[in-house]
Amino acid sequence: MLNICADNNISTRAAVRISEQELRIFALRADVKAVAKLAERAGLECDIVRERGTSAVIKRFRHRYVLWIAPMFVVAAVFIMSQFIWDIEVEGNERISTNKILSVLDEYGFRQGVFGPEVDTRMLSDMVLSRIDDLSFMAVNIRGSKAEVIVHERTLPPPKGELSLSQPKEVYLQFSASMPLKYTSKRFTGEEVTNNSLVAGKFRINFYFSTGNYGRSCDIIEESRRLTLFGYAFPFEWKVRRIRPWIEETGTLEPEQAAAMLKARLSRRFDGEIIGEAYKTIVNNGTVTVIRSIKTYE
Repeated sequence: MLNICADNNISTRAAVRISEQELRIFALRADVKAVAKLAERAGLECDIVRERGTSAVIKRFRHRYVLWIAPMFVVAAVFIMSQFIWDIEVEGNERISTNKILSVLDEYGFRQGVFGPEVDTRMLSDMVLSRIDDLSFMAVNIRGSKAEVIVHERTLPPPKGELSLSQPKEVYLQFSASMPLKYTSKRFTGEEVTNNSLVAGKFRINFYFSTGNYGRSCDIIEESRRLTLFGYAFPFEWKVRRIRPWIEETGTLEPEQAAAMLKARLSRRFDGEIIGEAYKTIVNNGTVTVIRSIKTYE
């Protein structure tokens, strides 16, 4: 059979003799029909026992409709969910709290879970500006499932006062700071536990089995990242929680060391013009106190 295939320019490989009457060969899918006809002419029977390749996989699963529908359903669900607002960020506010702005937006129906294409951003901005007098500008930009609320606050007029041409007066200021000589500190054990979770709106899927009760002192650091594709934000957020256990240790500082630390701290407490200054250190009952006296202009 191998010679017949070779004479007809049909490539075969990995020929294995199964028995005295059976031979297994591998041929290209395009040559299967030709091999079957040559075998029939030679008085042999030809059966396909195994198929490989992408087309074979598609053929094998062509009647399993769930495997074809499920990915399309997932893509459709992601697309539909991405039309809703799941993340609202406020930028540009300093005096007005973010919670106040979000609270007013919530009163007008703009909150997590609202359908983005139906939001009239211009009308929403005008309504919020009419409620918060200290805002001079607001713009709401919706990108996928994320909304950016950009605000500008009104500039406050300078306080009214009388112009004084008198010479500046000298004043004396005094700052103090204290610390105990005995202290406690954290020494990290070097261990670290990482927990991952996927958040979609108010739903959360944890990819760990920890109950959250770690039984000892530890630092917990949480990071979150919005899933995006080609700049398009999806309504999914990947959260990473890192748990770093530590042990509490105690120690004792020398008075000179503690005083130096307090002086460095007090040196940052005043940044005006200094005419003269002096430091005084007091040690009493295991506590160090440093007093900084400054002479400056009023």
